[in-house]
Amino acid sequence: MPWQTLRIVLAVIGFLGTVWFLALIATMYKYPHSVDPRVLRLRYCSFFDFQVPVADIDGVVVTKRTRAMKRSSEVVEGTLILEVSRATNISISLRREHDVDLGLRGNGTVCAVDFWADDPVRTVELIRSQLS
Repeated sequence: MPWQTLRIVLAVIGFLGTVWFLALIATMYKYPHSVDPRVLRLRYCSFFDFQVPVADIDGVVVTKRTRAMKRSSEVVEGTLILEVSRATNISISLRREHDVDLGLRGNGTVCAVDFWADDPVRTVELIRSQLS
């Protein structure tokens, strides 16, 4: 394979990788976490969507945790973990167990949720304001 051809192939692969990465970042802004008086909705890009009624939230705290998970959404010992860069910074305890659909990996039952938010203090304030 001539060097010019190899450079063109690598440039195309690099360009496609950059486009894919930018699209992934864009989906994080298009599908943010949200809370209203009825439901807390936690999303990871367009891949994962978990909704829990606000009435089922027992407590919420800022708690930074670092893990080495293989997937961005996983259930470990009854806790749904939605991490970004192997970290979570908000922990929610639930009043009762909830089923969560993990897609091809099956279903899980959770009584707590750990997730990442860009502004954890503000996010906890927003969730607590909906609890009362």
